[in-house]
Amino acid sequence: MNGKTHQIVGITLGVVTSTVLHKTTGMSLFNAIPIIACSSAGSYMPDIDHVGSKLGKKLPILSWPISGMAKLFNWLYKSTKLKIFSHFAEMFAHRGILHAPLFWSLIFGLIFCFVSPLITVALAAELFNYAIIGLIVGIGGHLLADMLNPTGIPIFMPFFNKKFRIAKIRTGSQSESIFLVFAILALVASFIGAFIVVT
Repeated sequence: MNGKTHQIVGITLGVVTSTVLHKTTGMSLFNAIPIIACSSAGSYMPDIDHVGSKLGKKLPILSWPISGMAKLFNWLYKSTKLKIFSHFAEMFAHRGILHAPLFWSLIFGLIFCFVSPLITVALAAELFNYAIIGLIVGIGGHLLADMLNPTGIPIFMPFFNKKFRIAKIRTGSQSESIFLVFAILALVASFIGAFIVVT
């Protein structure tokens, strides 16, 4: 999926998540702002491992080292034929560890356990936690959308590298254009639903 598709999916899921939290927990509508903003930002984050991606171009200081690690381990594998280097090369390649749900689960688990408790100002802590929820939603939407691509994602990485998919929508294809139309319709429907719930 291209960046625009990922962003539409991320924002849609952010709106839906905000609406559900408002309805079920009484969450303030103010807190929908960090959720939706961060779900949009999070929808790009897994592609930081690709120097040609939208985020990769904006943050080459991150994307180039990751890409460089993939090339280094690939070179080491070709030089030594040790499979461990092949495994690491795949981890740092596009659709590698940054597309692995287990990796992001670990990252956000550590954030909630060790970072969130350090924020002692109530409002700041609340905004921080809702922002993290938004990132989780955006990244999760990205990973789910990439499972619709023929390449799939490595669900169980770093334990093994096999990629899983649930469809064969190729990036930039007519199928993705059709999917994008439905994603936009879903976004409009999510805003209408949110308005109905709020009012």
